[in-house]
Amino acid sequence: MEQIYSNFGITIVKQDEKYFMQYDSGEMVSTIKKVELSEREAKELQEQEDGNAIYEYMIKNLNDRI
Repeated sequence: MEQIYSNFGITIVKQDEKYFMQYDSGEMVSTIKKVELSEREAKELQEQEDGNAIYEYMIKNLNDRI
């Protein structure tokens, strides 16, 4: 597993030829969630300029998986 991005509370890793986003779900007990991404989604997340932009991207594009 190769870490390719880590910022604003998320980490994007590449495992084999698949991309995954790991993040803390924000519950009372720290729980790391892992969501599969497309290569395009992984690149778009890395292009976000701040934590609010990443949060908005996640809600708009990944809400069915988070």
